[in-house]
Amino acid sequence: MDAVARMAAFWNIPIIGYMAASNSLSDKKAYPTLARISLRTTSSIAEATCALLRHYGWYKVAIVTNTGNVAYDRAYAFEEVFHAKKITVVKKIIFDEWADSKAMAASGLLNELKNTARIIICLFSNTRESSREFLTAANTQGMSVNEFAYILPWLQDGAKDTSPWIGTDGSVLQKVKDQYANAIIVDDVNSFDNSIIGPFVERIKDAGLTEADVDIANIYGYLYLFDALKLYALTARKVMNMTGDSRNLVNGRVMWNSMRRLKFTGMLGVSGLASGIVTMDDRSERAPLYRGFFVSPNIDQVIPMVHMEPTMIDKCDGLANRSGCYEIVVTDMMRDFWPSVDRRMPKDEPSCGFRGERCDFTLLIIGGALIAVVMLALVGAFALHRLIEKRALDKLPFRIYRDDMQFIDEEQLKSMLSLGSTRTKMSNANYGSRNHAIIGTNTHVIYHKGTLQDIIYNDNIQLDQKFHGAFIRDILGGLEYLHASAIGCHGSLTTWSCLIDRNWMIKLTDYGIADPLERWEKEQAVSVEALKGEDDKSQATQSTS
Repeated sequence: MDAVARMAAFWNIPIIGYMAASNSLSDKKAYPTLARISLRTTSSIAEATCALLRHYGWYKVAIVTNTGNVAYDRAYAFEEVFHAKKITVVKKIIFDEWADSKAMAASGLLNELKNTARIIICLFSNTRESSREFLTAANTQGMSVNEFAYILPWLQDGAKDTSPWIGTDGSVLQKVKDQYANAIIVDDVNSFDNSIIGPFVERIKDAGLTEADVDIANIYGYLYLFDALKLYALTARKVMNMTGDSRNLVNGRVMWNSMRRLKFTGMLGVSGLASGIVTMDDRSERAPLYRGFFVSPNIDQVIPMVHMEPTMIDKCDGLANRSGCYEIVVTDMMRDFWPSVDRRMPKDEPSCGFRGERCDFTLLIIGGALIAVVMLALVGAFALHRLIEKRALDKLPFRIYRDDMQFIDEEQLKSMLSLGSTRTKMSNANYGSRNHAIIGTNTHVIYHKGTLQDIIYNDNIQLDQKFHGAFIRDILGGLEYLHASAIGCHGSLTTWSCLIDRNWMIKLTDYGIADPLERWEKEQAVSVEALKGEDDKSQATQSTS
C-alpha cells in the first residue's frame, strides 16, 4: 500500500484505502491524495484508547509489546498520540515476538512492570494470541486486576476474528475466558455481535448472490470496500456539482480535499445498518467510532462500558496541526462494575507509591508498639498482683484448702442435724447447766467452737502465735470490762469459762458467782467433794429437796 500511495501522489490520482491500517499512511505530506475508510486503523484506535484513558483519569501508563515491524509500528503510533494528549508512558516492556506465558514470566520484566505502572496497554503483533499469553503470565505473577487495569486495543489485520475464548463450535472456553477476566477491550461498536451480518447478507441477495458465495469471516473487507466505493461516488458528484469539470474526477488533490469532513450512511439493509455512519475527518481519514468492552468472568458476552463517538471541531486545519480535527466524546454505559471493594477503577499510581515509599508508617508502628507494651505491662502487673495475693493467702494460718473440705449431700445433712456430734454441737444442757445458780438451763447460746480448754487440749488443731495473742487480747478486754463494772471481778476465770464463737472470738462466762458458790457450800446446797471423783470438772453437784 505504501508504494501505491506514493505513486498515486506522484501522478496526482485519488486513492482510497479500505483495509490499510498502518499509522504511517496518515501522513498527508507524504500521501496527499490518500483517503482511508477503514475503522481499524492504528491511529484511530489509538485516539479512542487515549480518550478512554483520559475519561478515567489515567495519565501514567505502561506499554507491553513485542519485537517485529508490526508491533513496532503500533507502539510508535500509540506513543505519538499519547505524547500529543499529555499521557506519559512510564514503562515500555518488549517481549520476543513468539514468547509464551512461561517465557514472559521467566524474563523478570513483569516485576519491573509491577513496580512502575498500574495501567497497562497491550500492543502485540498477534493481538489474539499474544494477549492471552501475557495475561496468563501476569496472573501467575500475582498482578491482580483489582489493582491493575489491562487495556487491549483490538488491532486485527484482515478477516474478523472471533473472541479468543470462543471455540470452533461456538462454545465458550471458560478457562481461556478466565485469563481475560476484567480486562478492557477497545474495538468498534459491532465487534462482538453479529448485527452487521444480517444487513450485509440481505444486500448480496439483492445482487443475486448467496451467503455461500462470500467469505463471512472477511465481512469487514466487503463493508469497507462498499463504503470506499460510495465515498468516491459521493465525492465525484460533489466535485461535478461544484466544478462541472469531469477531469477533476481523477485529480487526486481536488478529490481528497472534497472528501474532508464528509458524512454519509454505510451499507443499508432491510433489518438495519451494517457499516454504520461514516464520518470523514479533516484529513480524509474515517473518524473512529469505538466502544470500550468489559470482559466479565461470569457473563459469556462482553459488556459495553463506554461509548466513544467523534465530534468535529470547527475552525481547525488538520494539515497544519496533523490531527483529524475532532474530539471523542466518551459516554458511560455502566458504572460501579470494577471488581474492587469500593467498585472504583484503580488509580494510575497508588496513593502510597508503587513500593509504598510515599507512606511513612514509622509513627504508626511506634504507637502500636507502645500500646502493645502498655497492654503487656498492665497484664503482667495484674498477673503479679494476683500471684502476690495468692501467696499472701497461702501464708494465712486459717486457710482451708480444698482437699481438706468434704461436701455433704442433703441426706448427710439431715443425719448430722438429727444425731449431732459431741465435737461440733454444744448442747444447752452441756454448757447451760455448768456452775449456775439456777437449777436447769438459763443460757441458750450455742458456741460452735467450744471452750478454750477444748481448743488447747485438742491435738488436731494447730494454732500459731497470732491466734494465741488474739485469745489473750479478747480475755484481757473482757476482764477490763468486768473490772470497770459493778461486778468488780470475774471470780472464777478458768479455761472452760472462756467460750469461742464461730468468729474465733473469746467470750467470758460464769463471772460473778464465786460468793454465791461459797455461801451455798456452807449451806451444803452444793457438794465440792463430788467434783474430785469424776471426769467432768466443770460443774458441782446440786442438792435437791
